[in-house]
Amino acid sequence: MSTDATSSWSGYIFQGDVALCKAIEKMHEIGLGTNENSYKLRLEEDEDFSLHTENIEYFQVKAYTAHHYTNYKKAWDDMMERFPDHPQNNYLYVQKEGIDKSKFSGVINSIHIQDNLVSGKYTLANINEKLNDSIIAFLNNDDLSDDDIANKLTYCSKKIADYVKKRHRENLIREIPFTEISNWLDEAPLALNENLFWHTIEKLFFEALCETSAELDLTLEEEIQEFNLLDNAISELEILDKTEFKNLFVEFINNTKKVGSNLRMSLADYTKKRDIQRVIGKALRKISRRPLYRKLCYSLKVEAGFEQYQLTTNTVNYDMADRIERIQFQKECEELFKSPISTDTDFYVTRSLNRSKKEMSEVLKSIFNVEEINGTMPEGKSIVLEGEEKLFGLISIGNAIKKLE
Repeated sequence: MSTDATSSWSGYIFQGDVALCKAIEKMHEIGLGTNENSYKLRLEEDEDFSLHTENIEYFQVKAYTAHHYTNYKKAWDDMMERFPDHPQNNYLYVQKEGIDKSKFSGVINSIHIQDNLVSGKYTLANINEKLNDSIIAFLNNDDLSDDDIANKLTYCSKKIADYVKKRHRENLIREIPFTEISNWLDEAPLALNENLFWHTIEKLFFEALCETSAELDLTLEEEIQEFNLLDNAISELEILDKTEFKNLFVEFINNTKKVGSNLRMSLADYTKKRDIQRVIGKALRKISRRPLYRKLCYSLKVEAGFEQYQLTTNTVNYDMADRIERIQFQKECEELFKSPISTDTDFYVTRSLNRSKKEMSEVLKSIFNVEEINGTMPEGKSIVLEGEEKLFGLISIGNAIKKLE
């Protein structure tokens, strides 16, 4: 494995949010007047985006969580070669702060490095705050609540992210007039809907993985390897479409949690960054074998065939000496058993729980009346309790890494 830290993921959502934020800031700066129909945000074929007003400004955005100067310098030179007429209007935005500009000696139009290479202004940690502030300033409406602004932000963020992902997938240029962005802000629903809910979950998911990536020490060979594994995994996961991403949570990694009718309340409880980091993030940076990304499931060849290890966001360590926690554990096991994927899963990977298939058989027998199961469970489920070979177990992330690595 390479011991050089390389970054391969594109950061579609982050790129879109930066483009949106720059556009709204520009809209607030110049106002929408007689030339409003000609002013636009353009998702470029080669650059990440451009802003067209009285001038044209071109932008490259790098969302890397570790500085990669070779990629930075190439992006800078390519942009300067494509748009040589007004180099002062070409910008490279780097999300990670602390860039060493002395490493850019020899690049094309290096005189503009000081002002046009911008590091740490728009980051994975602050982009929501930057967007929030730009929307408040542009709308200038004291009647809007914090939730109203949050919904408008998410609505516009999803719009632009969908366009950016499509641009990368189909290589199509997309022009978005400033008036269209203004209309998005006006028409955004004032209540959280399902589409906005899942876009928020997707942003939280990638923020959690990127935070883990940023915390790795790239002076240590072992953590460079972890960085590269995690970075490659993020690249694979970000190309999932919206339906695939939703299914990843609902059917696989978070299938014991339900989304309630009150989406705002569900958003607070459905998943948390630390849950994603402690199991999903740890597996992706510690296990060198590739999972099936649309399920986040690992396959291990054994004598009898293959064992399936399903990652989950379960991070709970139940105290079996406590009656209430035993009940909570049983409820968790019941939901796992009822899940359609349980018959194909050998082990659910959790933060700290370890239960053999035999132990899980005893747990489930204590929960269910087997005769009742025959009438209520999906076809084939009732035999699960009759033989260990059809049942799943639980395995901690630490033990799963030892088996799968």
